[in-house]
Amino acid sequence: MAGLVLATACKREPERRAKPRAERICPPCAERGGAALDRADVEVRFTASTKTLYKGLHQSLWTSEVLPKLIAALNRHYAWPTRVVVEFRDCGEVNAFYEPEGPKVIICHDLIDHLVDVFDPHIQDQRVADKMAVGVTAFIMLHEVGHALVDAHLIPITGREEDAVDQLATWLLVTHAEEGEDLALDAASWFALASGEDSMEGMLWDEHSLDSQRFYNIACWVYGANPWRHIYLVEGG
Repeated sequence: MAGLVLATACKREPERRAKPRAERICPPCAERGGAALDRADVEVRFTASTKTLYKGLHQSLWTSEVLPKLIAALNRHYAWPTRVVVEFRDCGEVNAFYEPEGPKVIICHDLIDHLVDVFDPHIQDQRVADKMAVGVTAFIMLHEVGHALVDAHLIPITGREEDAVDQLATWLLVTHAEEGEDLALDAASWFALASGEDSMEGMLWDEHSLDSQRFYNIACWVYGANPWRHIYLVEGG
């Protein structure tokens, strides 16, 4: 799926014509041409938190360089016909979501604080817990941006879109982030921990896969990206 997504969205030289296969995959993309597609960028906005607890999140997220480098890669390698705003702000709830109107991706400060709280009981080193929270935040951001990419290029999805953008987020981390495989596994770890809190009531009808399913999916994709390095994922059962 990631290959299909990127075949449509990757930037093309202006003088090149869309190949017949690309025309079948995304006729509107082929009609408009590669140059016309890339008119804008992904833009990040940090809205200052009203909570003292969250104010340090801005600095830790940006000084890690993970998010800035990913945003730069998204703008360098992929075509964006319209600007996509990724906004970090207070929401009053643990959440992250994509708004087609705009379009805009919202990452709640409350969610990032929740991630740190999830890892704290299991990770003795606070710096490691914070780093893992950054990794999960990066995955979530790319997941939501994936929805924007699908909408921008009218990319056809087989199966559930939520699963497709999970795969895309994993692929983007592995491809464009330093230690991207580890960052993706941070996200998998979060889903593994969250799966212990899953309640079947309301979970089966949700548009997302179960947290345990998302854990295994990400672990499988990371293993496939580098089987020799991650052989422990299958040897350990």
